[in-house]
Amino acid sequence: MDYLMGIDLGTSSLKTLIMERNGKIIALSKCRYDVQSPMPGYMEQDPKIWWQACVQTIRDCLYKSGINSDEIASLGFSGQMHGLVLLDNKKELIRPAILHNDARSGDEVKELYELLGMKNIQEHLMNPLFTGSQITSLYWMKKNEVRQFRKIRYILSPKDYLLFRLTGVICTDYSDASATLLYDIKENRWWKKALECIGLSDLRMAPVQESIISVGKVLEAAGEETGISKKTVVCVGGGDQVMQALGNGVVEPGKATVTIGSSGQIFIPTDCPVGNPNYNMHTFCGAQENTWFSMGAILSAGLSLKWAGSVLEVNDFAELSRRAELAPAGSGGILFLPYLNGERTPHMNPMLRGGILGLNTKTGTNDFVRSVMEGVAFALREAMETCLQITPDPTLWIASGGGTQSNIWMEILADILGKPLYISKVEENAAVGAAITAGVGAGVYRNLKEGCKEVVSYQPDPVVPDVERIKQYEELYQIFKESYTANKMGLEKLSQIQRRDQDA
Repeated sequence: MDYLMGIDLGTSSLKTLIMERNGKIIALSKCRYDVQSPMPGYMEQDPKIWWQACVQTIRDCLYKSGINSDEIASLGFSGQMHGLVLLDNKKELIRPAILHNDARSGDEVKELYELLGMKNIQEHLMNPLFTGSQITSLYWMKKNEVRQFRKIRYILSPKDYLLFRLTGVICTDYSDASATLLYDIKENRWWKKALECIGLSDLRMAPVQESIISVGKVLEAAGEETGISKKTVVCVGGGDQVMQALGNGVVEPGKATVTIGSSGQIFIPTDCPVGNPNYNMHTFCGAQENTWFSMGAILSAGLSLKWAGSVLEVNDFAELSRRAELAPAGSGGILFLPYLNGERTPHMNPMLRGGILGLNTKTGTNDFVRSVMEGVAFALREAMETCLQITPDPTLWIASGGGTQSNIWMEILADILGKPLYISKVEENAAVGAAITAGVGAGVYRNLKEGCKEVVSYQPDPVVPDVERIKQYEELYQIFKESYTANKMGLEKLSQIQRRDQDA
């Protein structure tokens, strides 16, 4: 039997799985790691930690499965998007990776809008500029880390670094290329004007392939390190949002996903690249040429609950969910603003900071935990409504990510979105999506649609919104939106104080 391997490089952990053709997972391994924040708003990781986690989890999966490595027909990657990995002429790392949720380049965003022009950005990138994207992080480096900037020879996205370590190949896919904000989505090529603007050439950018393409075999040294056979086909894979969509059976328009991971996303496939006149949502390429999706993104989804747990000294996800269940809908009239490290859709504001409104003497810890879950759901609804101003409303919504492990959070999300939410029976959607692309690349499936049909099915009953709670949450949602306008200036000033105090 031919087995498939999927490797999902996330912000807080790396997961590797081995599955059969029908999607049955026979081995799964996870390795957690931390995000480093040397200054407020800075988010970094050492890519060597990713590789160590990759080696560890691959070996663990091979051991747990009991299969011979020669039986792994193909493997593919899923990876956190937007992050910046830099190699020098010797293909050695120049600095830690700057991550997607990094907020240091707020000034550079403003400068790049002026240098490139709003019209050009809309025509070629079809996206707003934002902190944590490669274009803004690179421009920040040019101004603040001149010596390291001059060393740049290869620019990679996070999962591309693992591909390089495993095969020696420098390559990326359409989804990650478009997410750099250095790629011309309409023309399907690196945008020279953007690269020239930050003092680089397209020679430093990786060749772009479809996610299903086989790019090479495992290097001998990497094979010895990981245990992977040289016979195993290695495919490019794609950005985590595209891969989680595949792992949820979303291949074409009509279905959409709402994800609660460390961050949160609304993912809607489209028939064509959709313009974004308000510069407050994203349009990226899909797993294959001439496929696209619209996306709304919030920076602190699961991260907000993790923070709440650390405040309460409760690190157990199930216990936090239990506490939320004990609080009433609406959390006793308190409201959480999940802007712990700035926000993307729809505000595109790296200078925001979080807040809790409406605290009173009766507010308890259970109210606090539930308000965090509700605040994340309110932010996702705002992102969803932003996307639906441009794209048709899909007929089927699928919940994804670690948040689906909490029944109460799914109930809250369905109530606040006002949508029935289906949940896939597939666990580890992004890693499964990566394995499906690997299966297509190795000829196990004829195409992605066939792979998804064989692998993905849904729980029989969706999470259905409650009519009475919908009405209750509608009032709070309007207050949530008003709270941004009312508190924006104050939150930005507090962010400036935090950065100033850190610099002192």
